[in-house]
Amino acid sequence: MPYGLRVYDANGNITLDVTDYIAKIVYTKTVSGTSSGSVYVPGVANKKAIALPTATANNQSGFTAICELTNDGYLNWHPMYTFFIQKENYKVPGTTLISGETLIYVFLLE
Repeated sequence: MPYGLRVYDANGNITLDVTDYIAKIVYTKTVSGTSSGSVYVPGVANKKAIALPTATANNQSGFTAICELTNDGYLNWHPMYTFFIQKENYKVPGTTLISGETLIYVFLLE
C-alpha cells in the first residue's frame, strides 16, 4: 500500500479502505457566501472527481456555500440558507443567509 488510508475498528477489522485512488488537487476557487455561479474545470469531465467546500478564515458563520461537480466538468455553487417556520400556521415567512466565504477544492481521483 504505497498511498491511501485504512481505518480499523477495535477488533482489527478494516472499516474503511481507500487505497485504490490517489486524490490530486486540480482546481481551487474562493467564492462569496452570497454568490451563485458555475465554472468549467478542465480535465475532470467524465472522470472520478470530487468537490469539497471549506470555510475560509474570513467566514464568520462556519457554514459554506453548497457546491456540486457535474459529470461534464462544471463546478456549480450557491448560498446556503436557513428557513424560519412560524409556530401558529407552520408557514415559512422568510429565509436567512448563513453561508460565508468558501474555498472550494476540486480533486481528481487517479
